[in-house]
Amino acid sequence: MRHVMRQNRDGEIVVIDLKPGEPLAGADMLRSWRWVTVLSWFVRTMAMVWLAKGFLNWAILLGVSPRLAPLAALPHRMQATLIFLSVVELIAGVGLWLGAMWGGVLFLTTCVVEAMALALGVAANANRGLIGLIDGVLALTYLFLLWRAERERRGG
Repeated sequence: MRHVMRQNRDGEIVVIDLKPGEPLAGADMLRSWRWVTVLSWFVRTMAMVWLAKGFLNWAILLGVSPRLAPLAALPHRMQATLIFLSVVELIAGVGLWLGAMWGGVLFLTTCVVEAMALALGVAANANRGLIGLIDGVLALTYLFLLWRAERERRGG
């Protein structure tokens, strides 16, 4: 048997036994997953998505695309929502990428604000139900992964 040792962020060393040339089976691979690692990948992915959303909102604000209505032509409530999301989504993306807790808080805040804006008809998006559903699923996934990673850190 071959022993592979890995050290995680918390400093604990994990020993994995492998026979030479034998990959991990499906169940063993699932057991070797660490919730902290899954959370880290999810947060980094969401960071890139939220940065892209922030840059898209800035493109709308600056009038980069001629197909979109200029900012002055939008209703005031929609302007306020767009300006708020364009700033906070970029900050949330940076916070998520850094792995800071405030990044997660801003991520959840933007999910709630965007879902409320969609529900109230303030956002300029035709797919209100789909976007709201995606935001809800992403927020719940983040909270679930955060919960599982914290249980793993505590040894439960």
